[in-house]
Amino acid sequence: MRHITRLAARTAAWVALAGGGAVSALAVAGCSPGAATAGIDPELPAPAAAAAQAALRDIPEPTPVATAPTTPTSSPTMLPTTPAPPPTTVPLDAVVALATALDALNTGYHFTTTATVAGRPAVIAEGDHIAGSTRMTITSGGTGTEYVVTAEAAWALADGAWQQLDGTQGLSDPVGQLRDPLEVAIVGTAEAATITARYPAARLGLASDATVEFQLADGRITSLRLSSTTVTTHPDGTTSEQPADVTAVITPIAPGTEITLPVGET
Repeated sequence: MRHITRLAARTAAWVALAGGGAVSALAVAGCSPGAATAGIDPELPAPAAAAAQAALRDIPEPTPVATAPTTPTSSPTMLPTTPAPPPTTVPLDAVVALATALDALNTGYHFTTTATVAGRPAVIAEGDHIAGSTRMTITSGGTGTEYVVTAEAAWALADGAWQQLDGTQGLSDPVGQLRDPLEVAIVGTAEAATITARYPAARLGLASDATVEFQLADGRITSLRLSSTTVTTHPDGTTSEQPADVTAVITPIAPGTEITLPVGET
């Protein structure tokens, strides 16, 4: 095996970057004062009865007792509260944010990359990138092949032996290919942001310019996505253009991870 399929090669390149208030009413019953009728002894003589009636009429009405008005209990005085000022948001510089996020990958990272064509998974690459070297397994059509890629060479493990591949152009520096985009924009905050960057076609080995979307958390890249098209050759020899999508999930590399280069293999 001395070559990588075209789509696998692209995947192995920059995608090696590739995670109710209740209301109560109080009813007060008012009592209307009625006239008190005193019983009069019918046995009293008429003059006595008349005198008794006169005495009843002369009883003075009780003087109402003045009740001091109730002073309502005053509620504690509530001082107006001053709302806290909103946090100051510092506008993010898209160019600086992207450069800083790419620099953070220089120490190494683990990636899982999925390339789909017309919505169907075509290639899956998973591996590690450390100090300019990448070791990964690329799976396509149910078959997985292990690769090691450096700036000088690339190898594939076939039939139990490492075989050096012809050419490594476009595979050596996936991070470098994502620097200096034609256009770049950012939306979000320092804690969570989305960067959209447009790159020239030749940079990514595509037929036309393409846009890469980066997801950042605390300034570090957690995933990226590229949408483009690819030309598919059918069994009858005809070709058609199909939508292609590449998504990479980036996570920290496991401590102690090393990449051993094949030695003496050709």
